Amino acid sequence: MNLPSICDVIRLRESLEKFVRKAGAVIRSEQKKSRVFLSIMFLTTVIVCASLLGACNSKPNQDVVYENDKYGFSLNLPGDFAQKVDIKEDGSLIYFVDKEVQAKHPEQVFGVVGRIETYDKKEFSRENLKELEDMYSLRYLGESGSYHFGWAHATDVQVPADASEKTIQDFRACRAAKPAK
Repeated sequence: MNLPSICDVIRLRESLEKFVRKAGAVIRSEQKKSRVFLSIMFLTTVIVCASLLGACNSKPNQDVVYENDKYGFSLNLPGDFAQKVDIKEDGSLIYFVDKEVQAKHPEQVFGVVGRIETYDKKEFSRENLKELEDMYSLRYLGESGSYHFGWAHATDVQVPADASEKTIQDFRACRAAKPAK
């Protein structure tokens, strides 16, 4: 039987050591890549969770309650609508006025997107209001012990001639909104 020479054994040993070093380097490299990958996955998970948690905790544009003590009623206004309008009372009318348009003409009520009309029950019946509904699309909102309430959109031009196209579009969008009952 042929036994390997000492030189062959040394060469084999050196080859095995080289292989083990290389394999160790590859394993360390793979471990390093694995650690980097796991770190990236962990950070991604943290960011996604934080985003989802933030989305869950963020409040949508919540309704705003408008209360009127004089006439004894309240309305839930959509939050985005409430942010765009000022509410001005004038006699038996409660105007919802586009803030941007009104700011350009503060000397008068301008930029009316709609109004709540109040009708004393001593003077107006529900039947009288039905006539107004047909006449100019008054929308009946409800009643209290003493009053009937209706919503009417502005029927005339409420945007100044010098308004920007954005202002005109915002006004039209605001005018299209209706308060909730």
